[in-house]
Amino acid sequence: MTRPMLEVLEPGLHSSVQDLGRPGLQHQGVAEGGALDPRALFEGAALLGQAPELAALEMTAIGGAFRAEGEAVRVALTGAPFEARADGIAVPWRTALTLEPGQTLQLGKAQNGLYGYLHLGGGIDVLPVLGSRSTHLRAGFGGHEGRLMRKGDHLQAGEAATTNVATMLDLPAPDALTVVRVLWGVHADEFDEAERNRFLGTTFRVSAKRDRMGAVLDGAEPGFTPERGRTLISDAVVQGDIQVPGDGRPVVLLADRQPTGGYPRIATVISADLPGFAQLPSGAPLRFEVVEPDAAVAALRAFRAYHAALGRHVRARRPGEELLAVNLVDGVYAGATEP
Repeated sequence: MTRPMLEVLEPGLHSSVQDLGRPGLQHQGVAEGGALDPRALFEGAALLGQAPELAALEMTAIGGAFRAEGEAVRVALTGAPFEARADGIAVPWRTALTLEPGQTLQLGKAQNGLYGYLHLGGGIDVLPVLGSRSTHLRAGFGGHEGRLMRKGDHLQAGEAATTNVATMLDLPAPDALTVVRVLWGVHADEFDEAERNRFLGTTFRVSAKRDRMGAVLDGAEPGFTPERGRTLISDAVVQGDIQVPGDGRPVVLLADRQPTGGYPRIATVISADLPGFAQLPSGAPLRFEVVEPDAAVAALRAFRAYHAALGRHVRARRPGEELLAVNLVDGVYAGATEP
């Protein structure tokens, strides 16, 4: 019997298989990697009734098109909302549904945010590498042969619970961040008080110069200058570190960051705010606010409590509820057709 799968008809922009990453290997030169918005993995797991460690497809700005093959495929859509249609009928975001063999799911542009996630019942079944199915593009391993998705690829589903109930998250989507909380970085003292205050007083914009490794910030003229020069002895970096390289433009390090760095790190984005930062589209404004370590720990605990409680906010999607996502002025909804 053929297992459920999706054929990639159009790969979208920069789509790759990601899970929760490879923690604990940085001392061996392997970045943690994983989904840039791990909240979305927990939401997809709740919608499908499965473990958040399973891999999903991370899509950047543009989603792509996929056709169900083999058996019926259970899918969920989380992260930044994209335009979504199943066989031409609008599908609301943060929902789970079943695609019958031959049905097509079309995912257009991101409507808010940057990274959307397509989940399969049972996860995407690719060979784990170093304990994870995440694609690491620079290293060239994980996911589909360590590369981005291509037209003609297949997303094979793993073992999944057998249910056809359409579900949705009965929770509001997270608000876009405008204030990002940080701790002072390990090299904050390399910058004098005036530079640190200017850092906190600047309204930055996320540059278009960004990828899974990091995001450059625009908005500070001139760039920031440490007192003792711009290079230090290289040491370990963490996700969220804000480096200040030679041009003085801060860079927020993300999931596929390098394991070590020699530029001064003025601050570090707290873990609870990293997913929201990653979802900010290029050009989005933000400023930084320093918090105490106790506040960062409390925010992380609240972040994890949100994940743990997601299952209580999943409910069945009522028949016809998809009408809320359809523009009835431009056409007629075929009420007998199920997405």
